Amino acid sequence: MSFEPKYTLTVDMAKNLMEIQKTAALISQLPLPVYILKELKDESLIETVIYFTKIEGNLLAEKHKREAINYAGDRKEEQEVYNLGKALDFIVYLPPEAKDVPFLMEELVAWINNPENVDLPAPLKAGIFLYQFLTIHPYMDKAMEETVEPWLHIFCA
Repeated sequence: MSFEPKYTLTVDMAKNLMEIQKTAALISQLPLPVYILKELKDESLIETVIYFTKIEGNLLAEKHKREAINYAGDRKEEQEVYNLGKALDFIVYLPPEAKDVPFLMEELVAWINNPENVDLPAPLKAGIFLYQFLTIHPYMDKAMEETVEPWLHIFCA
């Protein structure tokens, strides 16, 4: 079975992706201080918890969810937010077995080299590639940032 990503692309989306690509090229030349990277990761965790709990029907206001991430209150909704925040710290990704990696990578490379995909905007192609690459990624001992950054530079340059 070959790798076939599922996505929809409109003309407006393609234009926006190209604008993102142009902006990303400019931004990638700027240094990113460590404290900003930490703030971005922390905010990403908070936003993830807020949206997951919203989907699950948690009726706490966003302000209260932001507070509950660091403090398990007495209410069930506050405990749900707190517990999800803590759980996300412990999520472990289990990669495919080593014997499956060559085949999965061959499929991914075949998809990226497929002539039908030549006109896809680079940010879309990079996003699909990175998502699938990180799903295949066989290493348990490396931080995801170490894996993502080089590929972002290669595909978005």
